[in-house]
Amino acid sequence: MKYPNKLREIRKITNVKANDLADLLEVSFQHYYALERGERQLSATQLAKLSVFLNIPIDGIVGDYQINNEIIEQKKSKEQLGFHGQQNIKMASLIARANSLPDQNQEKVIEALEALVKYHEDNKNKK
Repeated sequence: MKYPNKLREIRKITNVKANDLADLLEVSFQHYYALERGERQLSATQLAKLSVFLNIPIDGIVGDYQINNEIIEQKKSKEQLGFHGQQNIKMASLIARANSLPDQNQEKVIEALEALVKYHEDNKNKK
């Protein structure tokens, strides 16, 4: 069964190399091309990583969201990703993984994150 996605289209528009996307997704070159051809399905974590790396909404990769050069003009190459991009990918991956937790645990994760952000904002405002 084929799973439609826009990976090839996005890769061509952004001029990102397939090898870089395979590295980002932590899959082999062959596995990446199977994803691009729709022979394999992207995981939630992979979608989150692609979304952050390419600066495209997830439904721009697998949904009906229209892709154009304006959306993609802020593309990032592997070398340009840097610390903040890597942190964003980690956050996106954790959020995708947290979605599989039981509802009660998801609420605890949300409460902890909200408390941490509020603490940081409060201390930032005191300076």
